[in-house]
This record gives sequence, C-alpha cells and structure tokens, in this order.
Amino acid sequence: MTKPKKSFVFLQGPHGPFFAQLAKMLTETHADVLRVCFNAGDERFWPKSLPSVQFKLDVVEWSAYFQTLVKEHSVTDLVLYGDTRAIHAEAIAIAKKKNITIHVFEEGYLRPYWVTYERDGVNGNSALMNMSMDDVIKRRAKRQVDLQATPAQWGSLWHHNWYGFAYHFALATGARKYPNYKPHRNISIWEEVKLNAIRLLMMPYHIVQRDITTRKFIKSGSPFFVAMLQLEHDASLKYHSDYQSQEQFINELIENFVFHAPSHYRLVFKMHPLDDQRAPIRQWINDACKTFDAENRVYCIHGGKLGAFMNRAKAAIAINSTSVQQAMWRGIPVKLFGRSVFGKLDFTSDQSLQEFFKTPDAPDKERFLEYRSYLLETSQIGGGYYTQTGRAEVLRNAVDMVLAKTHPYEL
Repeated sequence: MTKPKKSFVFLQGPHGPFFAQLAKMLTETHADVLRVCFNAGDERFWPKSLPSVQFKLDVVEWSAYFQTLVKEHSVTDLVLYGDTRAIHAEAIAIAKKKNITIHVFEEGYLRPYWVTYERDGVNGNSALMNMSMDDVIKRRAKRQVDLQATPAQWGSLWHHNWYGFAYHFALATGARKYPNYKPHRNISIWEEVKLNAIRLLMMPYHIVQRDITTRKFIKSGSPFFVAMLQLEHDASLKYHSDYQSQEQFINELIENFVFHAPSHYRLVFKMHPLDDQRAPIRQWINDACKTFDAENRVYCIHGGKLGAFMNRAKAAIAINSTSVQQAMWRGIPVKLFGRSVFGKLDFTSDQSLQEFFKTPDAPDKERFLEYRSYLLETSQIGGGYYTQTGRAEVLRNAVDMVLAKTHPYEL
C-alpha cells in the first residue's frame, strides 16, 4: 500500500536560502512543495526551479486565499518560521482545523548554535509550556547527549546581518510588485534597509567600544547583576510578556536596583547582538540613571561574549530572553518577567525583584541539565540558518524530523 503523497506549503522563513534548501530535499522524498511569496524579499531566496505563488492581495483576503490554496494543492503540511506574525497565526489556525501538520522553525532555545523545530507553536506557544519537570524527566530517552557549553557568541553574526540586509534591499527595490504588502514590524521597508546597512557598517565600531568598556568593567572587580535585553520588536516580548516596550522594564530594574541591591554592586545591561538602534535603548538607560541617581552604578554594553560575563555575574535578569539558559547552565540565579520555555520554578526565582536584588535564590542546576538534555534529544537541532556549514548541519536532521509522524517531544 502506497503512502499518501505529502504536499508542503512554505510561508515566510529565516532570511537566506534555508527554506529553499529544505524544500529541495523534501522534493527528493517525492513530496510536493509550494512557496507563498508575500514580497520581493521572499522571492530573492527562492529558486525559480521550485514552485511558488505570489500573494499580492490585501492582507484581509489572506484567510480565504490560504483556504483555497490548501484545497487546490491538497496541502498536508505547513512550514513556517515563527508563529506570531499575523499571516502565520491565521494560517496556523486554519491548518489546525483542517488537521494539517504544522512545522514551526525558530532560533534555538539553546542559541546561538542550535535551531528550534517544533509542531504547532514555539516560545510561549510551545508544548513545553504545559510540561512540568516531572513530565520532562519521564519523557527523557536517557540517551547520552553531548552537554557541550553553549558557544559564547554568535559565530554567524556577519552572515545574519548580510542576509537581513539582502532580504530587505530586495523587498524595498521590488515593492511595486507587491503594492499591498505591509511589513509585520511597525517601520517602513526603506527604514529596515537603512537600519540593516547601519548595523553592518557599525559592527567594527561596536566591537572596539564593547571591548574597551568590558575590559574596564571587568578589571574594576565590582560584583554585578547582568540584565539581558531583547530586540524591541522581539515577538516573545510583544506576545509573551506584559511589557509593550523595554523602556518600562529598564526603569523598573534601575529603580529597584538602586534602592535594594548592595551599594557596591553594579548593574550591566547587555544589549542584543543584533540590536539596530531602532529603539533608543541607551537613552532610556541614561534617562533612568539620571532619574534614580545611578550613573556610576549602571553600564550598557552592545552584544559581545555573554559567556565571559556570565562566568562572573552574581545573577541574571531578563523578560523572557532565551539567553538566560547560559546563566542556568552555570547555576547562576535567574529572574524572569515574561512567559518562556525556561520560565520553570526549578530554574528561576519566584522572589520579588526587591528580594532578588538583596539575596537572589540559586536555580536547581541538576534539574536544568535534565531539561537541557531533553531539549537536545528533541527540538534542538545543531547548526544554524545563516552559514553554509550551519545549514548543512541542520538539514542532516531536519528533513527526517519534518517527515516523522510524531511531534519531536513524543519521540
């Protein structure tokens, strides 16, 4: 008896050729593939040798369009990157009603080296959110997993920035072809191009500035808390926390730090390595420091090797950044404010922020290592989206996971 033929429809993916390479390998299993292009940037990384359609209508017509596409192409599987942008959320809702298998890729929970693959949803919509640590321990396959330390920095940062610039440049120059396209972020297409170009050009300056500030701070010998900032447009910040902006978070941290942390301690804000200054992060920090008289106790550093800081930090704080797993790996106290796959009480403090700044509770490192092993056994794939070798590493495992009958957490 022959198996029913698989038919994959691809929506928006990570910048670069990863989705095209994944689709090409799926065709080698005799599956059908189809890409929906929403703008010229989507077309830029999809080869003409693979089938595609162009959605040029107003977004209000997307639901009906997608349902027609599903019917006409007998779609069995939906593949996308992230699950919160409006076109993806709508497609996922339709796919669930029609029993279409939903494959969601995302940056790695153990980033920067790994990528995430789940079914139905990721981050705050992940199946992990409903699992207790007891569930995790019962499900573990008990295989020997290499618990190597997470790399200290983004090895593919230049590639990531380049693909981001190439995508947005293609999107902007081909905008007339898609007159109804509206970005899922709240700035114009040409502003995205400008910010990506500035980020590429400013990388050498940020490296020098960061190294000087970091060395000066480390040599001071001051004990410190480290606060991990996210991208202001991060979907986890927007959809899986009660903050609409990091400005509120920054003010809350600095105020409580000044009044409750020991006076010889310092607070270091680590900006996201891909921050493009679309939000005035440094200005928010400077303003809060002036308000609470904290200029000599608060530092701000752009990107860099997080591991070097974590090795010396007394505790770590974030909204729901996955970078907190580097603190958990080291047994450092962690305080989270948003919903996260790492937001389990075994690993994070339930103290008030005032109590945390005074005497932070340490995580249960052994339980975290169990959890980390489970992630490596299931949803985390070694490699990355933005380098040739990284994509090859992911593809060696991703195709089999996509074709599997079961969810990675049910294996």
